[in-house]
Amino acid sequence: MRELVLFLTALGMTLSAIAAEPVTVEQLRAVLARERESGESALVARLSVLQLTERLNSQELTRLKANLPGEKSRAALVSLADASVFLAPPRGEIEGRAAPDLAEQRQIAARIVDYVASASHRLPNFFATRTTAHFEDWPSGYQKKGMVAGRYIPPQLTGTTLSVISYRNGAEVLEASKSKRAKPKPINGGLEVTGLFGPVMATVLMDSSKGYLKWSQWETGDHGSLAVFAFAVPLKASSYEVKFCCVPGPGPAMQGRMLFSRLTAYHGEIAADPEDGTIRRITLIADLDKGDLDSLAGDLEAGSPILRADIFVEYGQVEIGGKLYTCPVRSVAISLAKAEVWVKDESGKHVGLGPVRTYINDVAFADYHVFRSEARIVTYGVEP
Repeated sequence: MRELVLFLTALGMTLSAIAAEPVTVEQLRAVLARERESGESALVARLSVLQLTERLNSQELTRLKANLPGEKSRAALVSLADASVFLAPPRGEIEGRAAPDLAEQRQIAARIVDYVASASHRLPNFFATRTTAHFEDWPSGYQKKGMVAGRYIPPQLTGTTLSVISYRNGAEVLEASKSKRAKPKPINGGLEVTGLFGPVMATVLMDSSKGYLKWSQWETGDHGSLAVFAFAVPLKASSYEVKFCCVPGPGPAMQGRMLFSRLTAYHGEIAADPEDGTIRRITLIADLDKGDLDSLAGDLEAGSPILRADIFVEYGQVEIGGKLYTCPVRSVAISLAKAEVWVKDESGKHVGLGPVRTYINDVAFADYHVFRSEARIVTYGVEP
């Protein structure tokens, strides 16, 4: 079984601190319509105190972004939307029809299994661009780059990383990266999620076969109804591994720092086309409070340094080489973790754990292109 690996930094903050004013999607539309002309700075400030109570879907996010005045207000809206992806959708996106009977549920689930079993084999060799927008918050009193925040600052865009993902013979490869306003930080930039072109789906289905997979509800998607199933995986059946760099540790290795790594129980949802089993959305929410939190060597005082490690992946139709395929189009990864800080006491200066911070990676996949190789044979000869 392939392991689903997440790389985290020592950054995080509870999302409940991001916004004090709860709003529905409809109320958010009204706020934007009413205050769109108030100016970029005022609009950013207004968005920073909102918190969605239901999921803002990608299509509505795109429409709302298109009417905003500038890059900062668009980034603030993306941050707000990203924090909502693990919530229930608005009531209007939940279909009121009755749940299918058990036999039909099993048929839909079987179609999902068949789809996942063949999904990676259907894809050609291709490459695509991956644009990652990095967001992080700034707790009051926390020092960063020689400055100390006088009040809590919600997650803000800190940089954008451009990468190329290639898919060759069933294997996903991350090529060289370019970054805007921030240097790429492998293993040090929030959750880095791999295996979105098949392994994530296969891992969830195999793991949930040892936990549970049950009917949740009907939802309205872009191209018709979606069948939504909830799943949960216990720790003993999990292949969901979280890797965290770095935490204080004993000895001279990494100058008193060490890598935290552990498997975790998790739960989430799968939303799929009921007719052919094509997965359109998948969420994984780590249950970090379940299992052995004291297995980490070293003194962490309050148990695990990681409080949250959740991912959301959305799939859509893309054109590759003149044909349509279902591939990732968007993902959101949210981590909460204790920041590293330098502590000075009677024993000297050493690395310790500081406040909890939020780290969000919003990823967009685009510009899918098929790998092509062309050759022409030229024969040289002597004419008679």
